[in-house]
Amino acid sequence: MALVKVVAHKDLRRDSNSNAVLNVNDLEYEQYLLRKKREEEKEMLMKHQIDEINNIKEEVQEIKTLILDLVRIIKNGDSSK
Repeated sequence: MALVKVVAHKDLRRDSNSNAVLNVNDLEYEQYLLRKKREEEKEMLMKHQIDEINNIKEEVQEIKTLILDLVRIIKNGDSSK
């Protein structure tokens, strides 16, 4: 694989076999990997938070149903359901 410098771009090289343009700046690549990792972690946190919110919604709905059942029992004086 022979790399040829791209004119007017100090960190870019062209692979003479595949014609692909490559960034040879290691620091930029490391920064890209860090950004990508942070974005993935952020997305995982968001998914976890959404799951937690949905669980809380289900629990609130269950509590609401239980309260309505209790109110109905108290109102009707009925202890059987």
